[in-house]
Amino acid sequence: MSEILQWVEPIPLRDFAPIAMLHLAQSSPRLLFYNGRAQVGGAAIGCAARLTVQGQARFIHVAEAARRFTVRGERPLLWMGGGAFWPHPPADADWQGFSATEWILPRVVVWRDGEHAYLLVHQATDEPGHPRDLARTWTSRLRDVANLAIDLPSAVHADVHMQPPFSAWEADLAQALHAIRSGAIQKVVLARQLRLTFATPPNPIHALQRLWEAYPTSFLFYVQLEPSHAFLGATPERLIAVRARQFETMALAGSIRRGRNAAEDMALAQALLESAKNRHEHRLVVESICNHLASLSNTLEVDASPRVMQLGNIQHLQTCIRGTLRDGQTALHLTQLLHPTPAVGGMPQEMALAQLAELERIARGWYAGPVGWFTSEGDGEIAVALRSALLYGHTAIAYGGAGIVADSDPLDEWRETALKMRPMLEALCGDRAPHLLERAMATDHSSSPTTGAVHAHTPPQQECCP
Repeated sequence: MSEILQWVEPIPLRDFAPIAMLHLAQSSPRLLFYNGRAQVGGAAIGCAARLTVQGQARFIHVAEAARRFTVRGERPLLWMGGGAFWPHPPADADWQGFSATEWILPRVVVWRDGEHAYLLVHQATDEPGHPRDLARTWTSRLRDVANLAIDLPSAVHADVHMQPPFSAWEADLAQALHAIRSGAIQKVVLARQLRLTFATPPNPIHALQRLWEAYPTSFLFYVQLEPSHAFLGATPERLIAVRARQFETMALAGSIRRGRNAAEDMALAQALLESAKNRHEHRLVVESICNHLASLSNTLEVDASPRVMQLGNIQHLQTCIRGTLRDGQTALHLTQLLHPTPAVGGMPQEMALAQLAELERIARGWYAGPVGWFTSEGDGEIAVALRSALLYGHTAIAYGGAGIVADSDPLDEWRETALKMRPMLEALCGDRAPHLLERAMATDHSSSPTTGAVHAHTPPQQECCP
């Protein structure tokens, strides 16, 4: 067993400044997870302990490894991190430094839980000094920078490269549709990426700041395990939330764009609700999640019908699912059970994932993987890492996926994936994002790079989802 010494320092809400903390810290690891609607979460720097695991049962193994740590303090130990879509470490060079799953017990955490905020400091009991000294240092620093205005650059320059090109996407979907219509699978989710190369390396903290301002009620996440690479996003999809054995998850599948005005927006939302294709895709996800949850829950409540969740640029069908966990089950047990959901993999799971592995032309890395936090008492909140991008050096890679079912159209799904890249294009490129979105939707360009000036500014406030 390893004992961790903990210090908790309450702070005023006005001093809760998670992005300013990451900005000041500079060194890695730096992490953030924040549920903007519930106002729960925070930022973390440094490492008091680290859990790195791979394999099919990786999240169960993380839960077992975390039990070897005890705390001398008033709160349960708080771990932050996540994992790759696949159960093995990403082999692609883009994802250097990212493991199959990695969880950090941070040295310093600034955390908010509703109307309360505090600073946490962890250190091993055999380390010199006392954690209260570091806590008070950071309390003072946060007080000084709570209203810090991060200076965002006004213009950058980027080359654009699409992978795969539309011709390859169309061919891949033809194979997927053949598998679906032959009865081999019911659904498979295929993703693509937009690679941006900048003349000046993009600052991931600047992109995070823009996401914070533009999507104030999303699940925001930031993972920088090494100085060279950062993975961040503003995802609409919660995988699981657990508090005192009460859990909540969601089925999120079926999409349509937002309207240009209120009347068109309402008409599109109604069309989404009445779409046989989208309702079928959504129903598959709901049924799969409920079937999985039955083995770990004492009670299960499911919304009678889906509702429309509206983001700044896209609308989804959403069904909320709630229940009570059986004794001994935790947030990580549910993560192991549910990931990957049909919303990011397909179904039936084994056959759909085999089809995905055969057809998909990109390395997902941590895209569509679980990301969030858990405690030594079994609570936690884990989201699905969508609407995201990987940044390193002069490169940013934005990702988008689409659920393919029997009546999917390759062009419609291509455009849907482009819409899902929009949050990161806005965060990286500001007022040039609409131009890049057009490029992402176009089908007439090859896989060769195109060049264009990209100007950045802070996007306007938009309402997002829980």
